[in-house]
Amino acid sequence: GNHPAIFDADVGWVPRPSHQWKVHTNSEQGLRGKRIYPETAADPDLRILCLGDSFTFGYEVEDDQTFPHHGEQLRPDTEWINLGICGAGLTQALERYRKHGREFGGKYVVIGFMNNNVKRTVNSFRGFISPGDTTPFAKPYAKMSDGVFSIEPNPYQELSDYQRLLDNEEEEIKRLYELDYFVWS
Repeated sequence: GNHPAIFDADVGWVPRPSHQWKVHTNSEQGLRGKRIYPETAADPDLRILCLGDSFTFGYEVEDDQTFPHHGEQLRPDTEWINLGICGAGLTQALERYRKHGREFGGKYVVIGFMNNNVKRTVNSFRGFISPGDTTPFAKPYAKMSDGVFSIEPNPYQELSDYQRLLDNEEEEIKRLYELDYFVWS
């Protein structure tokens, strides 16, 4: 358990709670930074949920250099909940909101989207985009089929599903490849 991300059936992966790595701190709530937030906002008008990829998370910058942290400094009466995920796409940001964001409440949501990461939205397996990455997780992905847009669930709903990938890599990679618009487009 030293990897900075952990498996999540719905989101794919999320920051490991209570984890310190490089210059990053993940709180016991699984949020970027050291601050612990009350589960219920004292004033929902003053709570902002920040969702997105490593730019929202603040990859490779100090805890006090993330944009959510700066937001709190500019408006000390506010709470900026950093739900960013390194290596994530918009599908994961949405699923993280649905699973973890709603519980924090708040009236406002900021979605950090970097257009160079659009491919992550249609990608089902992190290894296809970043073959050398140490986050070999599958994830929910967007799909367009016969003019109908959908968000498909994570292909691996149980951590034990990864054993199939280890036991029969060629067959599993082929199956994931067929799901993944990024690799066959």
